[in-house]
Amino acid sequence: MRKIWGWGALLLSCGATQFACSSGVDEGTGVVPSDHKMDDLIGSVPVNSKSLDGIGSLALVYNYTYPGGSAGFASAGGPSVGGSASVGAGGTFSTAGSGGWTPSFYPQCTGTLISKNSVLTSRSCAQLFEQTMYGNYSLQFAIGAEPTQSSRRIPVVDVEYAPVLEGGAYPDIGVLHLGESVTDVAAFPVTVLTDDLIGKPFAAVGYGNSDLAYRSGTRRAGSLVLRGTSGLLYPLIFESFDAFYDYVVNSGQYPIGYDRVALGSGGASSTGGSPSRGGGDAGGAFPTAGSGGAFPSAGFGGGWSPSAGTGGGGDDWYRQYLQSVYDNTELLAGEAYLGGALSDAQPCGADLGGPIVRKAQGQVRVFGVFSRTPFSGCDKGAVYSSITTETKAFIDAAAQWSDPCAGLTTLGKCVGSNATRCSTSAEGKRRVVKFDCSLLNQVCVAPGNTEVACTDK
Repeated sequence: MRKIWGWGALLLSCGATQFACSSGVDEGTGVVPSDHKMDDLIGSVPVNSKSLDGIGSLALVYNYTYPGGSAGFASAGGPSVGGSASVGAGGTFSTAGSGGWTPSFYPQCTGTLISKNSVLTSRSCAQLFEQTMYGNYSLQFAIGAEPTQSSRRIPVVDVEYAPVLEGGAYPDIGVLHLGESVTDVAAFPVTVLTDDLIGKPFAAVGYGNSDLAYRSGTRRAGSLVLRGTSGLLYPLIFESFDAFYDYVVNSGQYPIGYDRVALGSGGASSTGGSPSRGGGDAGGAFPTAGSGGAFPSAGFGGGWSPSAGTGGGGDDWYRQYLQSVYDNTELLAGEAYLGGALSDAQPCGADLGGPIVRKAQGQVRVFGVFSRTPFSGCDKGAVYSSITTETKAFIDAAAQWSDPCAGLTTLGKCVGSNATRCSTSAEGKRRVVKFDCSLLNQVCVAPGNTEVACTDK
């Protein structure tokens, strides 16, 4: 999955005859350019300023410790959600002498620090934390513009998801909690996205691939114009159904819609239905973090792509199907569509969960997080989960989280006769675990490099 930056973004950001941006805060987007150089094939804007370090990379860190020296295994970016490789997302497994493999860092998503202990991201990115329950790896938040070179990576220890909105839609928003406090990096305030901002530019920030060569892993920003916060999605992108139809037929990209349609009978009939985040029966309508741009097609049964003439109806049934999709696919409550113009950036891939920000009331504020693209590829803008009144209340509450295991590790320590430790992610919600060894007529021992335990006196 890649972030494509149109030449329009280059010209608008830096001027038609320049190759370096001017310094100072851009009043439209709130980004601090700081003389960033344009250096990639399609054009992209790295944002290395310390003031933006609260926007970091979320990555799975694999810590394999097999003995015996060289493992002889390499990965094209490492495992990712759904078991697929994330192209261009990271390095390879390596060995350190004869002691086994060293931890490897595989960027998956983008997150935004909203308090000293909490990071805002998408729901699908937050679900990466649940994977750590089943393997020898952790989810970490890397601070800095170059996450693979970051000297500060903080483990994620807990997660919360935004509750269902009125009408049954689940916002694609989650908050991850960190195992240590970040006190030297500024957190970002969140603000409700309102309709009066339609037509205004925002800055999309993330760590996705920056060009068609899949270069990635550096924090970048580009402009996205807010196009709509409700109503039909595809008319926001195309001037007409004919333009929508021509794009789908000729581009090979398929709409990721909410409308379930019966196919193969020579006609098209809507069956209604609603999508399910993170799987369910939506036919793969939502992106998988780190999946390299291969969005499955909604309603096509495991990614199967229909072609005109299937089912005996010639081109007519497929046109009817696409007409139904065009006429019935709406933004869900709490969603917003941004971008799609030549002058706009294109979020994709590891940008998932990244924020849209804009300067307001003297501060750069977060107005939403990247949720998905409207098609199976990444060239027609992006759908963001916007900050609504309801989700802001959830985020504000989640930002007040304090670590119940402060000062305590999963290995634990002895407190008198009590063996005391912090629970692991595989044991459910983070909490302090205590056991009084005297109940067994034993004493507590804490060897230091293994878990605290009880033993005979």
